[in-house]
Order: sequence, then C-alpha cells, then structure tokens
Amino acid sequence: MSQDTQAILVVVNGQPGVGKNHFAAELELKGYELCSASTTLHKIAAERGMPEPLSRNYLNGLYKELQETQGSLWNYQIVRDKIDRALGLGDRPKIVVDSARNPDVMLAFLNLPEIDDRIKVLSLALIATAEIRHDNARADTKDRSVEQEVAEYYPDTNTAGLSTVFADLACQAHFIQTGIGDFSNQAEAMQWLSNQGAFEDLQPDI
Repeated sequence: MSQDTQAILVVVNGQPGVGKNHFAAELELKGYELCSASTTLHKIAAERGMPEPLSRNYLNGLYKELQETQGSLWNYQIVRDKIDRALGLGDRPKIVVDSARNPDVMLAFLNLPEIDDRIKVLSLALIATAEIRHDNARADTKDRSVEQEVAEYYPDTNTAGLSTVFADLACQAHFIQTGIGDFSNQAEAMQWLSNQGAFEDLQPDI
C-alpha cells in the first residue's frame, strides 16, 4: 500500500440478491464502517410511516426523489463528508459502500483518488442471474422476481436496473456466482481485496 494512503473506500455493486449486504457485513467484521444508501432510504421511509418490506419500485422512486431534491450525487456526498471528517480528526477510515447504482455516483467514487491522493478506492461487482439471485433472496415467487427483473431494463418503465448494469461495468473487478448455493465468488472477491491491500494497516499522516 502506498505510504500516503490514509483512507480506503470499498464499493460493492450488483443487482438485488447478489449478496452485497452479506459481503459488506463480512467487511464490517474486518474493521470497515458501512455507509449504505439502502439504510438511508429505509430510514426515510420509516419516518414517512411506510411499512416493511418496501417494494423495489418504492425504493427506486425514493432514490429518484432524493436525486431530484438533493442532487444526483447525494449518496457520494454523504460518504465524502464522512471520509473528510475522519481525516480531519487524524483518523484513518476504512469505509464500505454496499451499492453505487447511479453511474454518476460510481464515477465520482472512482475519481476520489484524483481529488485526494490519500484515499484508495477499490470497486467490485457481484454478479448472478435473476434465477440465482431469487434463490439467494428467497423472496417473492421466481416468476414474479424474473418478471420484475426484465421490466427494469426498459427505460419507459424503470431505468434503475439498467443504471445498475452501467455502474457494475465501471467496477475494477467482477465476480460471478455460477450456481445456486455456490458463493465461492464472494471468497474470490475477498481475496482480490486482500491482494489490493484492503486489509493492511493504513499509514499515519507524516
């Protein structure tokens, strides 16, 4: 790891059901702090009295609302402020974001080292078919899950799925789940992070 690195940001991307939450939780056990757009969305929904579980369409709509009211980079700004505060206090933060589904947000994260060379950004996408992801999530019926998945790829109905695909493609590494119950891709992703120095001690500011 570079001697100048004082903060690490790991971005974990992928469609619903690929295991982002589980992977991010594993990183938390390794000392990373989770900064989740999903948590923010669910908190806002609860404040509005919306009962759980929330539909994907509702969450997509709420995400779009925040983009319109707070700007397209609202989630990026939350993470950036957290990193800046920690560095300002002399801390050496390690943060994991469990989804950057907006391509603009993803590109902003990837550009962070150009703005501040103390920050190292590692991005990966977990990938699986709709059928496998349905089994992972164990929610709704398979036919309904796949039907909703297909609809998200059409811009006249919902562009969230397509935007996620673009954000996935921007990631530095991609790990594919090849079968139901086979999560070896997550182990491979964790090993890739290790090879990139994600679990090394950060260097103090000298």
